Amino acid sequence: MFVQRLTYRVEAGYVEEALEMIKGEIAKGDTPTRVYQSYISPGDMIVQDLEFENLADLQAFWTEWFSQPDTTKFMQRWSEIVESLVTNEVWRIVE
Repeated sequence: MFVQRLTYRVEAGYVEEALEMIKGEIAKGDTPTRVYQSYISPGDMIVQDLEFENLADLQAFWTEWFSQPDTTKFMQRWSEIVESLVTNEVWRIVE
């Protein structure tokens, strides 16, 4: 079992919009996902954890997601409100 953790630094004032965008994408699928909003941190941050049985499932998820017609529109807006992808990590679940 694996978790992909994506950490984003969001432009000031756009965290709620970014969260709504992520929630909208989560609602379209069935990949177990948790989203965290910074409470005390050096900036406006969002963390997204996506859970996969194996690395092939992780790759298939992103291949499918990027092939969707709405992805281009999503990414255009995302790039306007998200300053950077701070980390893109894959963790192996131990317990």
